Amino acid sequence: MLTNRTQTPLRLEESEAASDRAMLVFQYLTAVVAVIAGLAVALWIRRRRDRADAWPWGWPLAVALALSPVIYPWYLLWVLPFAVLQRSLTLLAWTLSVMTIYPAWFLWSGSGAMTVPTPLWIVEFAVPFVTAVAVWSSVQGSRIVRE
Repeated sequence: MLTNRTQTPLRLEESEAASDRAMLVFQYLTAVVAVIAGLAVALWIRRRRDRADAWPWGWPLAVALALSPVIYPWYLLWVLPFAVLQRSLTLLAWTLSVMTIYPAWFLWSGSGAMTVPTPLWIVEFAVPFVTAVAVWSSVQGSRIVRE
């Protein structure tokens, strides 16, 4: 049985309200961490790249989105111009794999909070991860050949 500080039983509504507040705090903190991570990537890029280069600036946004508590498919439209500018297969793969989330909208049909089924969520993030690993390994392989 749930109790409060005075050891009186909590009503179900009180425990649900506390749970809702805890979830809001968690989502807020997750969003703050996502923004801080995006800014950290931006600072790292600024130190390593010329300021005139526009193409690397999609990565801070991509990092912030990847760590955010909610990723709607249309959020990745902001990443798409950078993905095309730098010809980033990883960002392009993510903008395509996020389309797998759309069936969740049809499954939802307004019956409460929308949740993305785990297999769809795995596909959304596995495709860009595998693409990033493949690109990284091909770049490493070409460096070995050159040396």
